[in-house]
Amino acid sequence: MKGLQPVLETTGLSIGYRSKKVEKVIATQLDLNLYAGQLVCLLGANGSGKSTLMRTLAGLQPALSGEVMLDNQPLTALKPQGLATKLSLVLTERLETGNLTAAEVIALGRTPYTGWLGKLSEKDQEKVNEAIAFTGTDQLLDRHMNQLSDGERQKVMLARALAQDTGVIMLDEPTAHLDLPSRIELMKLLHYLADETQKAILLSTHELDLALQTADQLWLMEPGKPLVTGVPEDLILNGSFESAFNKNGILFDALSGGFVIERQAQSYLIDLSGNEKQVLWTKKAFQRQGIRIEKGERARFKINALKDQLGANIWEVIFENRLIKLHSIAELLHFIKLNNEKK
Repeated sequence: MKGLQPVLETTGLSIGYRSKKVEKVIATQLDLNLYAGQLVCLLGANGSGKSTLMRTLAGLQPALSGEVMLDNQPLTALKPQGLATKLSLVLTERLETGNLTAAEVIALGRTPYTGWLGKLSEKDQEKVNEAIAFTGTDQLLDRHMNQLSDGERQKVMLARALAQDTGVIMLDEPTAHLDLPSRIELMKLLHYLADETQKAILLSTHELDLALQTADQLWLMEPGKPLVTGVPEDLILNGSFESAFNKNGILFDALSGGFVIERQAQSYLIDLSGNEKQVLWTKKAFQRQGIRIEKGERARFKINALKDQLGANIWEVIFENRLIKLHSIAELLHFIKLNNEKK
């Protein structure tokens, strides 16, 4: 992004672990940039080094070599309190919050400015109120943390990070303990917050499908390979996404933007057309059942997916010069497999 100054920048960064006897290098020569207003998702399989990179960027463990610059200052030159005014961190592990209410936990975000025993000033309270409004946690304030669901707790911890008012927010696997609706809600919220507050938000996640839909940038880590960065669509088009995540029996479909389970497929001469949504989900059902469509003039099954006059789904199948009307994909699958075996 030419002309813009990154809020976090790495140059020649090498990450890993070092003891007196052993040095384990996980990734080297990392030149990364994180900009204000961006939501960046760090993706990679288990063991690829995501947590090590996050910990290094957050100053929780030293780099093996290279440099991390945060707000134009070397990370190593920042004292803990100074670092806490520039970068906030939300961890996967549940923090011991004792008997604190949600309101008290959110207010802890102002600790770098007030000290542990400091009283909230008018400005501090304004920042707390803004964080509560952005995250929609106003209904949770009087409840104790141990009374909240995982999704509610995560929103409170995010509100605390927002109240800290740093230019960079990092989250380590923020959706790890959430159900699907809560995961979607949180990812949408993070995308909104990055854009609305102009904070740089970096999160590590295994939510590949949600990352593709919400991230402004992806950082892909793959063991033994250089870290790849880019907008999701570019990484799909240049093959980087498929390279990182195609495993035995699991493939990324660049046309649909989703993952498919590869199965031993049998070819069926099928001509499928009609209602776009019905055709899409019919093809997915065929794929799941190991039915590979091979179109041809002599198709044994000519299928037209459409709606009847009442709006119900219908599959009209022309088979051996007969017209058969089926009313579900389950019926269609049964009919095709039964009659294909009789050929």
